Amino acid sequence: MLDRRPPLPSLPLLADEIAHWSVAADRCRLAALRTRSSGTASPELVADAQEAQHCLLMLLDQIAHDLEIMPAGHPDFAPLLVAQVSLTALLECVSRSLDRLLEPLPQAVRWRAGVPVAA
Repeated sequence: MLDRRPPLPSLPLLADEIAHWSVAADRCRLAALRTRSSGTASPELVADAQEAQHCLLMLLDQIAHDLEIMPAGHPDFAPLLVAQVSLTALLECVSRSLDRLLEPLPQAVRWRAGVPVAA
């Protein structure tokens, strides 16, 4: 069976990808924090986080494949491993943010004289 995966971007372009996904992960994290305080997650925020998660998974799959077929001693091996670790951390951040966007929000709680009172 023929493998029809697109080739990975060059290492400098891969660094740009990491920078892009770092910004996307920050946006997802901030959206999750805003959602916790406002109580509502917009469908657009959820869709953006799901798309970021999907794209990161695909990129990590491609890196894993390329590392698997890369010949021993190849000069790109170590930089690809570093990219893989960075992208895995970003995927975890996006995934945690997505979980926060999708989880049901707790009942609002008010405090009166230091004692929680259901709203």
